Amino acid sequence: YFFKQNRAGKICFVTVKPDGTIYKNTNLEMKIIREEWKSFQKKDASGALRWDWKKITEDILKEEISLPDGNLEKEYRFDKPGYYKIELKARDNLNNTITTSSYFYVTGSGYVCWGVSEGRIIDIVTDKKQYKLGEKIELLIKSPFETSTALITVERENVI
Repeated sequence: YFFKQNRAGKICFVTVKPDGTIYKNTNLEMKIIREEWKSFQKKDASGALRWDWKKITEDILKEEISLPDGNLEKEYRFDKPGYYKIELKARDNLNNTITTSSYFYVTGSGYVCWGVSEGRIIDIVTDKKQYKLGEKIELLIKSPFETSTALITVERENVI
């Protein structure tokens, strides 16, 4: 889920058949896009100010990838923090286009506009879905504010 700004990180590519077995000799078209939200306030019908958003995309990388064995690990570096989309396209035996996409974050210094809801909510994203006892957790704090001070606590029934 996370890459660190200006540090090499791996993307693993695997092509499989519907039954889950490896599909060899595949060529993929890969596209990586950086997404950012630009915000502005505008008056609604009642005259109240409301936040409005526009998604800005930036094409970062286009690449043809060959997977003769059906899998490949490749290193990439990203120089800007933010939210990225990876799109992969291939063709099956019947020449149908198969497309998949996923998202990842690049963490680092600099402000990234994630988008703000009316409630000014701070989202926290973990670097993995599950952890083992004692394992280190890395968090991405998606703040709608360019600069701020916040107290973050871990809670269950009480503050831990």
